[in-house]
Amino acid sequence: MKFLFKAVFFKPLYNLLVWLVVILPGHNVGLAVILLTILVRLVLFPLQHRMSKTQSTLRNLTPTINELKEKYKDNQSEQARQLMVLYKEHGINPFVGFLSLLIQLPILIALFLVFQQGFEFQSATLYAFISAPPAVETLWLGINLTATSYVLAIMAGVTQLIQGYFLKPTLTPQKNTTTQSGFSQQLQHSLQLQVRYVMPVMIVIIALRLPAAIPLYWVTSNIFSIIHEAWVRRSTPQNHS
Repeated sequence: MKFLFKAVFFKPLYNLLVWLVVILPGHNVGLAVILLTILVRLVLFPLQHRMSKTQSTLRNLTPTINELKEKYKDNQSEQARQLMVLYKEHGINPFVGFLSLLIQLPILIALFLVFQQGFEFQSATLYAFISAPPAVETLWLGINLTATSYVLAIMAGVTQLIQGYFLKPTLTPQKNTTTQSGFSQQLQHSLQLQVRYVMPVMIVIIALRLPAAIPLYWVTSNIFSIIHEAWVRRSTPQNHS
């Protein structure tokens, strides 16, 4: 399994990074990391776009979904059937998010390992047609990408916070929490608030312990997601029911 992961994910990404460093002016690692991140996001774009459209549609359908849950709160099987009818009517695949995560997770792990390797490229990991650059520029806008960076760590947290506002639905907690439905809404609202605000803080803390190339990847990926999500929201019809 380890050999398969290295052959399918790690080695291709590692060699792509080296190739980008070789062809870019000044052999700049920062530009290579940004381009590599964008290329990976473009490869994953069809699946990510479908997931984003599904999430946007679900956000617009939140009032209708809540009505169905309240209407059939005493009949779980009928509630599930009605929800599936609603999903089918709007072309929603509730499993697309899990599929997207399943595909992206090994790629994200491989990227993390690639950037963690540092930039003293080893010939043993390179393909025969890829040569290590004679020199590598690890400074990007005055930031040493092999050391930790407070600036990039904070930027990673801020962009994650902005992305959270796009990706998480806005919930208004119900005043009546005595019913199971009301408690469920409150719990969901609480969990989403924690993810929205705690996750960026955790990313900053983690990024401060890693080479700056990794938070640079985070920042680039988050900005890509923010632009993509803004575009999806503009292009998805709003539900005014």
